[in-house]
Amino acid sequence: MKLFAKTRIILWRIVSLCAGLSVFTVLLLLSVSMSAIGKSRGGADIVYMFKPGEHGYTVTVQHGLIAAREDLSGVYSWEEAKAACGRLEENGYHDWYLPSKDELNKLYQNKVVIGAFSDADYWSSSESDVNYACSQHFIDGYFDYTVKEKKLRVRPVRAF
Repeated sequence: MKLFAKTRIILWRIVSLCAGLSVFTVLLLLSVSMSAIGKSRGGADIVYMFKPGEHGYTVTVQHGLIAAREDLSGVYSWEEAKAACGRLEENGYHDWYLPSKDELNKLYQNKVVIGAFSDADYWSSSESDVNYACSQHFIDGYFDYTVKEKKLRVRPVRAF
């Protein structure tokens, strides 16, 4: 474990020197990112913190993905799920959306910390073709391409 910690510090020193950041700043960002999952922000739960430079975000401001605290009530077809997320107004925010396949997987990976998930299938916004979209089983994490008319669970997300 000590070897892993030393290796991580050495790697972050190299990255920080290349990026012009102090080691302290990089380690602080890393520790904040790792401890933020499941914490409240904007009336919802943090699912994922973007890594410095990811998605074009700067390293000095924290950015990430937030999940609504609960699934939308009921089950939805894929088109209904996208529309319902787009209409959602929660905690003063109107920019909720149906998560992509990768974002949905972040929800699955952190489902215990975030909580309130069903052992069911959830929609993602990622399409396979005109008839199928990607869904994920929250029992075992398995991805599937599901007929868009099928009714599945929905957990809206938003970026910050």
